[in-house]
Amino acid sequence: MPPSRAIVLALLAGALLPAQEGSGKPVDAAASRPALPQPVEPVAVPAASDAAAKTTLAEVQKMLAGRATIAQRLEAVQKLGAASHKSFVRPLQNLVRNDPALTVRRGAADALARQPTKETRPVLLNLLQDEKVEQAPELLASLVTALGHNGYQTKDWDLIEKMFGREFGPTYVPLQKAVLHLARTKKEKQAVPLLLQHIDEPAPENVDAADNPPAEYWERRWKAWAVWKGEVKDTLFAITGQRFSTRQEAVLWLRANGQRLGIPGG
Repeated sequence: MPPSRAIVLALLAGALLPAQEGSGKPVDAAASRPALPQPVEPVAVPAASDAAAKTTLAEVQKMLAGRATIAQRLEAVQKLGAASHKSFVRPLQNLVRNDPALTVRRGAADALARQPTKETRPVLLNLLQDEKVEQAPELLASLVTALGHNGYQTKDWDLIEKMFGREFGPTYVPLQKAVLHLARTKKEKQAVPLLLQHIDEPAPENVDAADNPPAEYWERRWKAWAVWKGEVKDTLFAITGQRFSTRQEAVLWLRANGQRLGIPGG
């Protein structure tokens, strides 16, 4: 049975309102942010010589031998991420796929952002579609960020976009923020239809429809949207050069200007 109109509207309009100050008006945390958040660039590292890379790999192999502790595995990731060499890509890939600790896996994903693009880009694309990785949204967030820094191409957007609405629980929020960050920094025009879907407050079009998701779904979606709603508007601004308050406002502008700018939906 679909939830009653009263239940859904109570969730979306009452229990989920943002924190309020003394004035009694909702506080918009995005209002005090800069117009566009500055992208976080990976730390630049030197390129390792073949001889130095061979030494590093031997040290890492010893660290990972036997029942290595988390501290030892993190130290191995740190060594591999302290320099750039094509031979570091494979061991980092293995750590992302197979290490039991999410901290180690995310550290290895971050280190891939600093490795040679030619060898790293296909590995990142492979990992983003790996069954061992897909169930860890926080790890996917690190990989999306790494790809944005190291090898992203416009033809990758279809893969990235599919991740955004997979789920709206709290563990997926970092992934959604990573997708928005990539679209914003790359000014990815293909992202506009996705952004238009999420510029307005989420709510069912017809609460009484038989296929309407349960109230719990709308609660999770609203809470996620409340975290990154400002980034949706920031990303639209980065792509179009215009600020929009509502989806309708953005659609009207795109109908008049989108085709000229080569933006889908215009």
